[in-house]
Amino acid sequence: MKNFYIIIFVNFMVAQDTTFNCSEWSQISFGEYIIENNVWGQGEIDDFIQCIYRTGSGDNIHFGWSWDWPNENNEVKSYPEVIYGKKPWSSSSTTQELPIKINNIDELYVDYDLNMSANGSYNLAFEFWVTTDSLSSQTGITTEVMIWMDNNIINPAGSLIASVNFDGFQYNVYRANWDTWTYIAFLSVEPQYSGLLAVHNFVHYLVNEGMLDTDEYFADFEMGNEVIYGTGQTDINKYDLYVNTNPLSINNYSSISNSYHLSTNYPNPFNAITSIDLSIPIDQFISMKVYDILGNEIAILINDNLSVGKHRIQWDASHYSSGLYFVKLECENYYNMRKILLLK
Repeated sequence: MKNFYIIIFVNFMVAQDTTFNCSEWSQISFGEYIIENNVWGQGEIDDFIQCIYRTGSGDNIHFGWSWDWPNENNEVKSYPEVIYGKKPWSSSSTTQELPIKINNIDELYVDYDLNMSANGSYNLAFEFWVTTDSLSSQTGITTEVMIWMDNNIINPAGSLIASVNFDGFQYNVYRANWDTWTYIAFLSVEPQYSGLLAVHNFVHYLVNEGMLDTDEYFADFEMGNEVIYGTGQTDINKYDLYVNTNPLSINNYSSISNSYHLSTNYPNPFNAITSIDLSIPIDQFISMKVYDILGNEIAILINDNLSVGKHRIQWDASHYSSGLYFVKLECENYYNMRKILLLK
């Protein structure tokens, strides 16, 4: 598995306009965002590889990270991430939008699309810190809030206190009281690798439940992978934050229900059965096929007319050997392909 991820990064290294760094705590900045090679739980461990990258320029920037951590204990080793705003441990904010008083948050959206391949113990999570004042320093932290979009083996800390639904997705809510702040995690029941996430729904829910104070400050917004052990890679194709601005009016944004979309499969890597979601804006003929690494067609998942909207497709690969495969979606006005990894 290690060689698989190293090969992917070698390709990024030779691409034009690519910045690549494997140094601990290294950062890459672009626009109002910082990619950070966060290794906060490293301790004495030095037998690991973790790298961040950014490729492209202008409006065509892609970024991400990879990791390879040994299974030495049950503690979180790292959180490679992208940061927007002022993390309490940072000296300044990446944007004038944050920190913002919670009472002043009407809308806060993140519009994202990513591919992720991983094994071991990890999650995919958004995070924001809440502080007592606009300086948003470490000493002013009152609350840490995470929104887990996927997880494997690792689970949120604390106790299950509620279950909520936002925009058609169910989240289980966990809470733990640390020495100096409260930890709250929303765990999505269904993996989510792309979409338009209304972060203000989570903020307003916590305010209504008395778990956040409207006079406190929303310091920053982050997304990354908490890693306990294993190997993985996350590639972010699209990532935009909107604070008190309706994203539907920016860049001609179209919601998933009104556009084409092919999700990353889940779980990935998988054993025997995996699922992949697709969305189409009109009734039409769809072809979805699976190919091996040599380009041979090995399975037909769809070859028929589908109605407008979201569809979930499963592939039972129990009769196939471990390895890297490709799912290709084709229709009249859209084409896309995803890599999937079968491990037995």
